[in-house]
Amino acid sequence: MKTLRIFGALAFLLMPASSILLAQTTPTPLDVVKQCYQDFAQGNIPGLISALSDDIIWIDPGRVGPYAGKREGKASILDFFTQLHEQLNITRFEPYEYVVEGNKACVMGYVEGIAQATGAPFASDWAMAWEITPDGKVAYHHLYLDTDNIGKAIASKDLTQTGRNFIAAMDASDLEGLKACVSPDFTIYHPNFPHPLNLQGFFDMQVKPFNAAFQGMAHTLLDASCDGRKLCMRGIASGKHTGVLMGIEPTGNDIAVPWLAFTTLDSNGKIREMHVQFNQLAFLAQLGVNPMASK
Repeated sequence: MKTLRIFGALAFLLMPASSILLAQTTPTPLDVVKQCYQDFAQGNIPGLISALSDDIIWIDPGRVGPYAGKREGKASILDFFTQLHEQLNITRFEPYEYVVEGNKACVMGYVEGIAQATGAPFASDWAMAWEITPDGKVAYHHLYLDTDNIGKAIASKDLTQTGRNFIAAMDASDLEGLKACVSPDFTIYHPNFPHPLNLQGFFDMQVKPFNAAFQGMAHTLLDASCDGRKLCMRGIASGKHTGVLMGIEPTGNDIAVPWLAFTTLDSNGKIREMHVQFNQLAFLAQLGVNPMASK
């Protein structure tokens, strides 16, 4: 045994200095993961970001908020934590079991908190998969948790009201009312136009001309549902054609055209993007100007 100790001591003394330094300073995968959790608990996001590799891959499940999905690179992960903070107030975050094999770690834990926009509580067990590089940086992170529970908390506020307010402002030609419903980068995709429009373009090219051409123009909402930040609305557009529209002289005809609007909301519940569809052939037929379709 004494001989083995002597040989061991000699082997250590003969190791290159760089190898000794690496052995002393490189944290284990478990050390790295635990430090990330400690930084998160203390709100030290810059410290957590510094633990990531430059080409980090970070995955959050589902579509429970703008922070969810697959992200790559440190800048994207910093945005992840910004969006997470805007949406969720985490009041308890507890890792309780660690399983480590080689450069990989699996951690199980529990989280609970309150959705910022709605005040609704959420809670879920979670599991996180980690991969650590040889120099002690996080190369991969994947979260698994109850997205349905958190999604319901985020969407428990009646976010369909935003859509209702948008429709009411549109029918009233109320530009300021529309601005109150949308985010600054609002974009709408409408079948009447070959390219997307911002709010001002939509108001000038769609809202004002149609409201001027149809007496009693109204977009009656028949159904609305919200899943996380996705809001879908279905309704009927109606009115009497009493003014010139796209070169079509007034016909005096009444219209009743089904429409669909699929929207994406931002973290404040404002409409960021809207995709509209309606039956254009039925619309023209009801005006009596489309020979391919009947009323």
